[in-house]
Amino acid sequence: DHLGCDIVFTEGFMEGLDAWDLVVYRMTRTKIGLNPTGNNAECLRLAELLENGVVPAMIANQKTEFLHAAFRPLPAITGESWAQVAEKMKWLLANLDELENLQQDAIRFYADLKQCMKMNLGFVLSNAFGEAYQ
Repeated sequence: DHLGCDIVFTEGFMEGLDAWDLVVYRMTRTKIGLNPTGNNAECLRLAELLENGVVPAMIANQKTEFLHAAFRPLPAITGESWAQVAEKMKWLLANLDELENLQQDAIRFYADLKQCMKMNLGFVLSNAFGEAYQ
């Protein structure tokens, strides 16, 4: 079953970009990024996608309980299989206003999450070091 996803070899490294610059360069020009489970489901790849304003697409299962563990559910494209995820991605690509709304929600989610982490870290440090931290 062909999903209409084609791989294009760009010879990106020949453009003079190192591996990290190439990834960020490409990532900032996309709206959806695949987030397969790595060593654990909540990995650096997810943070990289969100940091660059990319909507994560992933399989939701018992390993991804973190999707609902934060202050609100993570805005992502999820399904029980990659085929379900691909169908949702195709629908969003055909409905660009919905994709844009989801992307903006993911951007807001990550900004809010970073603010929560900053406040939590401040709380931990102020309790650990008292007045010296403030």
